[in-house]
Amino acid sequence: MCFGVAATNVTAAIALWQKIAWSIWLVFGGVILLQFVPYTLLRSHFFNSVRDDSYCCIGDDMNSDSATEKWIQSADAWIADQGTEGDWSRHAVLDPALKKILTDIQGKTVLDLGCGEGRYSRILQRNGALVTGIDPVPQFIEHARSLDSMSTYVEGTAEDLPFDDGSFDIVLSYLTFIDIADLQAASQEIARVLRPGGELVVVSISNMASTTEGWIKDEAGNKAYRKVDRYMEHFAMDLEWRGIRIQNYHRPLSYVLGLFLNHGFVLTRFIEPLPDLSDPYYNEEWRVPNFQIYSFERTTE
Repeated sequence: MCFGVAATNVTAAIALWQKIAWSIWLVFGGVILLQFVPYTLLRSHFFNSVRDDSYCCIGDDMNSDSATEKWIQSADAWIADQGTEGDWSRHAVLDPALKKILTDIQGKTVLDLGCGEGRYSRILQRNGALVTGIDPVPQFIEHARSLDSMSTYVEGTAEDLPFDDGSFDIVLSYLTFIDIADLQAASQEIARVLRPGGELVVVSISNMASTTEGWIKDEAGNKAYRKVDRYMEHFAMDLEWRGIRIQNYHRPLSYVLGLFLNHGFVLTRFIEPLPDLSDPYYNEEWRVPNFQIYSFERTTE
């Protein structure tokens, strides 16, 4: 009888300690998760090997005004963060891939859609293109103009392009479709300003990567897999790191491609670029590529 009472007390004590441990995990584990679960999603857009100060929240607000306002508030921090070479994703993955695609731009009219601070517009201009950059953030346009007097920089949105029909030989969207709230309206405008036979080149975050908040790790802390969810939905993502707070938009790939196929475009290229084999992040990108580059030719009037 005494043994039964002792066992009961021990069981109750264990249960109490389990509750206490669980409560501690909820408090401190939750904080840790907020710090580290979003790591890969944030790195896929603006890479840095450490994201201790990062935050991500997936929601449903597809509001273009709020997204633009966040970019305006973050413009100075973004310019400082990018510097002259851009982040890892740009100089290690995307710029080298684009260099192989945009090989014949001498004398061609190119619209850099969502040109930001003008970094890639300047590369296009140095390679002989006649560049027009457009962005809704006034600080970006001012900065771009200050560094490039040879190109034209216009403050405006992709949904309402202030250009004549058939004005451009090439439209480049370099990680900007994810910033456009009304992509359907933007696709109509792109089709309008691109001449028949012209080329649309899209650099984008993988539509799979934009649904995941990062790597799921095993008990040993190794990156096991990435969970994909809500893929067919359209939703907004709030991201924050190092003084930058912005909003991106996820859409399924079939929706994005369909917008342009329905406008008489023909898909001519689709690649998932990777860094050089010597890059320390090659294996991670090979397992789950974060980026896509695809091209269309506009074939109809």
